[in-house]
Amino acid sequence: MLNRQLHPCTGYNWSIGVKMRLLNKITILFVMCLAVLIGCEKTIETEKKVIDFDRLQERQGIFYAVNATEPYTGAVIDLYQNGQKMYERNYVGGTRQGLTILWFENGQKQGEGNFVDGKESGLHTQWYENGQKESEGNFVDGQRNGRRTMWFKNGQIMAEGNYANGKEHGLTTMWYDNGQKNSESTYVDGVLEGLVTSWHENGQKEYEINYVDGKEDGLANMWDENGKKIKEATWVAGELVDSKDFGEK
Repeated sequence: MLNRQLHPCTGYNWSIGVKMRLLNKITILFVMCLAVLIGCEKTIETEKKVIDFDRLQERQGIFYAVNATEPYTGAVIDLYQNGQKMYERNYVGGTRQGLTILWFENGQKQGEGNFVDGKESGLHTQWYENGQKESEGNFVDGQRNGRRTMWFKNGQIMAEGNYANGKEHGLTTMWYDNGQKNSESTYVDGVLEGLVTSWHENGQKEYEINYVDGKEDGLANMWDENGKKIKEATWVAGELVDSKDFGEK
C-alpha cells in the first residue's frame, strides 16, 4: 500500500503531501478568523469609549465617567435636539487630549483645536455658520503664541495681531468690513506702546495718540470724517494736562 502512494518518478509520498497542504489551509483559516475576532473586539471596545457629556463628571480637575473609579479615557459627545452632533472631545486619563471639534446645528463645523494635557496646543480655528472662517490662532501650553487673525462674515479680514506667552506683542491692525483700515497699535507684553492711529470708515484719519507703558503720553489729535482737526490734547503719564477744541464739523 505504501508503494502505491509514491510518485513513479520522484518517489514523493502524495498522501503525506495532501495532508500537509490541508493542514496549512486550516492554519491559514484559523489565523484569518482570529484576526477578524480581534478586529471586532477592538471595534466594540472603541465604541464603548464614547459617552454623552452628561455621563462625565469632574473630580479635583480630573474627569471620570459617572460612578467610575478610574479616570476616563475616550470620547465625549453632545447632540442637538435634531440629532446633529454639537461637539466631540477626547480624554486620556481624565484629561482633555487630542482633537476637539464643534458643529453648528446645521452640521457646519464651528470650531476645531488640539489639546495636550488639558491645554490648548497648536492651531485653533473657528468658523461662522455660513462656512466662512471667523478666527485662527496658535497656542503653546494653553497660551496664545504667534499670529492671530479674525475675519468678518463676508470674508474680509477684521483684525490681525501677534501674541507671546498669552499676551499681545507687536503690531495689531484692525479693518472695517469694507476693507478700509480701522486702526493700528503696538503692544509690548500686553501693554500699549508707541503711536496708536485710527481712521474713519471713509479712510480719513480719526485720531493719533502716543502711549508709554500703557499710558497716554504726549500730543493727541482728532479729526472729523472730512479731515478737519476738531480736538488737540496733551497727556503726561496717563494724565490729561491740556485740551483744546476746534469745533465740530
